[in-house]
Amino acid sequence: MKQVYWDKMSKTYQTEIFDVFKNDTNGTIQSCISELASPRKIVADVGCAVGKWLPFLSPQFKKVYAIDFSKECLAYAERDYKALKNIEYLALDAAKPGGLPYQFDVALCVNAVITDLDNKRKIFFKNLFNCIKPKGYLILVVPSFESSLYSDAALKLWNQKDGTVKKAKSNNIDKKKYQNFKQGILDIDHVPTKHYLREELILTLQDLGFEVKKTAKAEYSWKTEYVDPPKWLKSPYPWDWVVVAQKIGK
Repeated sequence: MKQVYWDKMSKTYQTEIFDVFKNDTNGTIQSCISELASPRKIVADVGCAVGKWLPFLSPQFKKVYAIDFSKECLAYAERDYKALKNIEYLALDAAKPGGLPYQFDVALCVNAVITDLDNKRKIFFKNLFNCIKPKGYLILVVPSFESSLYSDAALKLWNQKDGTVKKAKSNNIDKKKYQNFKQGILDIDHVPTKHYLREELILTLQDLGFEVKKTAKAEYSWKTEYVDPPKWLKSPYPWDWVVVAQKIGK
């Protein structure tokens, strides 16, 4: 996703971009952060956008670095959270070589490594690894490919129970969309967005030099997927993957 897109979205971010902090029903991500928090540690929120996580991070860490490539988003966050004195704002592009030239005890990255461009994702992951101190931790949140498929299955069941199932207009899919699907690239609001398999995440992080300590689900209400979902549609809920990994490589 291009910087100009997020610069524009900063003006309507509160209403148009999914709020992970607000919708993580079980507080899974918050728990992962609190387990690693310390008044002696420095944390970075990489891809912080307008800073939804900053009020949660600030009182738990010695210092917080809010990092994003959108200067407009950072300016919004700095205005909104000016009372938080231990936050430093850095305009850096983590998808460019050497984009994160600092090191932190903990790095939080929530739905930021989602570009459909494979080379950009590889650079982003490498930068995440390099920006963490030896034995430091990454808390990574990404869209779940399994959850997307599960949501489609739930919708099919809903249609069948309501008697509203319809035949697809066409079984054809163009070559590009098929290739994207195989790579976990699905559209969110018409934007091609990378979704991850759990095992894919583990393999990717291990290859970089991380040891995966925990994988968990940040679960969301069905209302985040569909308008007025039926009351019988309950658990399992749709989710993002949450991974806690420790840097063990150089």
